[in-house]
Amino acid sequence: MRASDELFRLVKSLDKNEKGYFKKYCSGSGTVTRKYLELFDLIERAEKYDEQKLKKKITDKKLLRNFASEKNYLHHLLLESLVASARFKRKRDEMDLLLAKARILAERSFYNESLKLVLKVRTYCEAIEATDLHLAALDEEWQLWPFCDKEKRREIETIISERESVLRQSLVTDYVRARYSRMLDLFRTIGMGRSEEQLKQFEAVFREAGRFAKKNTLGIKAKIYWLEVNAYYYNVRGELPECYRQTHKLIAAFNENPPVIDVYQSMYISALNNYILLQLYLGHFEEAPATLEKIEKLKPFTKKDQNAVFVCRYNSHMELYLKTLRFDEAWKYACLLRDELPVYTDRIPNRFLGHITYWAFKSSFYNTKLKDALYWMNRLLNAPPENPFPPEVVTAARLSELILHCDLGHTDLLESYVRSAKHFLDKNSGMYELESMFIACFEEHLRDPAGKKPFRKFYDTLQKLEGTVFEQRLFAYFDFDSWAESRFSGKPMQDLVKKKYREARKK
Repeated sequence: MRASDELFRLVKSLDKNEKGYFKKYCSGSGTVTRKYLELFDLIERAEKYDEQKLKKKITDKKLLRNFASEKNYLHHLLLESLVASARFKRKRDEMDLLLAKARILAERSFYNESLKLVLKVRTYCEAIEATDLHLAALDEEWQLWPFCDKEKRREIETIISERESVLRQSLVTDYVRARYSRMLDLFRTIGMGRSEEQLKQFEAVFREAGRFAKKNTLGIKAKIYWLEVNAYYYNVRGELPECYRQTHKLIAAFNENPPVIDVYQSMYISALNNYILLQLYLGHFEEAPATLEKIEKLKPFTKKDQNAVFVCRYNSHMELYLKTLRFDEAWKYACLLRDELPVYTDRIPNRFLGHITYWAFKSSFYNTKLKDALYWMNRLLNAPPENPFPPEVVTAARLSELILHCDLGHTDLLESYVRSAKHFLDKNSGMYELESMFIACFEEHLRDPAGKKPFRKFYDTLQKLEGTVFEQRLFAYFDFDSWAESRFSGKPMQDLVKKKYREARKK
């Protein structure tokens, strides 16, 4: 993405209501502002950003002569419109505006009236630990102090003491949040981890955060970040029951402090999504629909929250249908995703779309809709370098690509796909035990295309990996064992997957 097309991307991100509000905003701002509607309309109608074509369609000579600065003005005009249209969606926005009103009253010498508003902001900040706004409110209170009636103001020592307390609280939260950010970055970089060395990187962050949490009193925000660190750590360790407990605590912390959800809604949505996945992996199938309903009932405050609901809704639904062996419903949901995804493609980076894109492939493949599966596979493997899918998802996709083309009967293409997958895994240090066995299976298959022995051998070896934490992680993406069995037994993979999971539930 180039800086020159930032305005184009911003215009394209607007929904129908936001476009309407902007046009009304401009229409009420005089002739000088209205002239920018011409530029806005031209950009809105364009399929892609082409500055030269755009300039040829502009009739206003001043706009054309100062195109760079005028385009920049329109960019800021759009942002002003979005700020105005977004007011009062969240309580925090109301409080920001309330503090601005307090400043205006103070500037006009209405000091006691200003103080009333400042104290309202303080009360709100204490409830949700909005330390940045809290400090701003305290600063405003301090400036008002010399001018307010003595009986209406607090002691200056009280203000100073509260300020020190808020600063300490902010530092504690920032420390835990920094460890959460490092944990998140590790997860996005290496995924679940496939080696002890990778696990140690997660463990170092977890231990560091844990030592700090023991020595300090955590407020609600710091507690949320600490529980997130716990959930990530136990997830990558493969200790799903403990991860389930930590995620349950995380959701409870949110539910006990509803105003915090107002600020961290996308994090809350993500926690609910992860909770559903854990319920499914642990076999708590009766719990998952109720948790999913909570996501469905949420009213997103921002575009970011809308994006989170979109991703988590599809992620949870397709996993629910796949885990409960309703492959036909999973495929139908993948079809809905195909229709809805274009609206979100430019709004959500691929690192957040990786899993739902892979689940759409898996839903199609398990339902023997191979052409649909090929569509999703092509999306996964043809992402632009500047907007990649998560490495772990791409690894699963590289292996699944061989399976897909094998089942499609693309024997003439298979050799080049095997070489490409092997090169990718070697280049990215991803040739672990399962991957090595998988590539070896296909290399042997290429030497004897009609034989079933390579698949039988691969299947038997996979049985030995059962219970191996690191190697089992790829099975969360695809049932490689059921596919291998279908190749040498001639039985439909769908039936074998259903049989495997039903037998597992009896244990």
